[in-house]
Amino acid sequence: MAEVKNEIAPVKEDNRRRVRFKAHFYCKCSFNDGSKLVSAVAKDISMSGLRIIFDSAANISDQAAVPLYLLFPDKTIKALGSLVWIKKYSDRQEAGIVFKNIADFDKEEIYQYIFRYYREEVLGHWWAAS
Repeated sequence: MAEVKNEIAPVKEDNRRRVRFKAHFYCKCSFNDGSKLVSAVAKDISMSGLRIIFDSAANISDQAAVPLYLLFPDKTIKALGSLVWIKKYSDRQEAGIVFKNIADFDKEEIYQYIFRYYREEVLGHWWAAS
């Protein structure tokens, strides 16, 4: 496992109230001035946010708004998020992003994606809660 170089502590918002689902799909996000898109891979997703992994060389700054493009197999979803935390490792960076502005029909697409590709995990969470 790579050594953690530094860590920005998560704020209270990071304690997602929604269930997280392991999800592996590509996404792009724009940090800093918004002129360059950074490629990333989602590690997990919930209805309130996601955790992404991206290259250690990416220049990420703490900012209020992060434009996101979730590249699902059959659709690209555009959302606006906010950077909650970031961990820098020697070989990668991980970030937690909370959704701030996302259309209702895109929320439905996220739900459908989770249910379509991670059905067993959804059912496992559902039955475990009862």
